[in-house]
Amino acid sequence: MENKSIALRLASALLLHNGELSINDIAALPMVEDEEDIFLILSLLLQNFDAEIQQRRVRSSSLPAWEEFITLKPKSAVVATG
Repeated sequence: MENKSIALRLASALLLHNGELSINDIAALPMVEDEEDIFLILSLLLQNFDAEIQQRRVRSSSLPAWEEFITLKPKSAVVATG
């Protein structure tokens, strides 16, 4: 359980720093052992942050590659009227 906690903290820090984190980035963390860990971390990130999952094209070639990212939602601007 300690490894999962460390992986979650690391993934959280990367998400906050970069504004986004790919599912492949989560899978590449050394403490992540299997697909179950990936989805656990992903679901906890979605619970703890105002974030969404997006699918993006990451390579333009004859066979495009798509990758899923968890992305922080932009803060909506509050306009004061007076």
